[in-house]
Amino acid sequence: MTGGAARPRGALGLALAVAAALAAGAGGVASAAPASVRVVYRFDAPRVERGKGGDRVRITSRIAAGGKAEELPAWGEPGAPVLPRRRACILLPEGTTAAGVVVRPSPPVAVARNLRLALAAEEHAPADRAQGGGRAFVRGASPGAAAGAAVPERTWTYHGVGWKHGRAVALLGLRPVGCDASTGAVDYRSSIEVEVLLRPAPAPPRAPRLPGRDLELASLVDNPELLLLEARTAALPAAGGGVGRG
Repeated sequence: MTGGAARPRGALGLALAVAAALAAGAGGVASAAPASVRVVYRFDAPRVERGKGGDRVRITSRIAAGGKAEELPAWGEPGAPVLPRRRACILLPEGTTAAGVVVRPSPPVAVARNLRLALAAEEHAPADRAQGGGRAFVRGASPGAAAGAAVPERTWTYHGVGWKHGRAVALLGLRPVGCDASTGAVDYRSSIEVEVLLRPAPAPPRAPRLPGRDLELASLVDNPELLLLEARTAALPAAGGGVGRG
């Protein structure tokens, strides 16, 4: 699979294409499993919004040039700058799971300096909120902002493999925007390539092939074109299985 391939216009269109491909042939031959799957995430030049509560960096992302752009949500550890992040959900070929990941961010591009970035507030348990405060819930304030360390420390985090309808999905968090909290300098990466290395999967969770399964998978992952490729491969006639003329 080629990284950064254009996403189909909609999950419904993909599901219809998959159904048509499956209907074209009942049996087929499985092609050799690839060694890895690549997806390229692209990020447009960010913009800075200034406000009384601090400056915020906004950025949009797309899977491929010309693809539909979506603005990323922002997040930060309590006490650290609030910065955009993207969730990456990469569908893996049937019968495989992740052996590891290789992430290749593009070189950083400077955006601005001397920004007063908004900081994430502390999180509190619901009971603490009801009492008007209380101790921080789950996490304390991050020392990164005060120490002037780069935030985030890495442009990506690997969260492991999840399973959906018996299929493995690699899960990552991508952080295309970084900053030096001591100087207010902000930069971003225009692209981040994620390569998931594959290995044969142990017996995956069994899942019936329910109507609408591919439609739901297509709506959840960043590379739904893999479903179409698999459907077309399954529809190919088996080797030597052609019908001869009498």
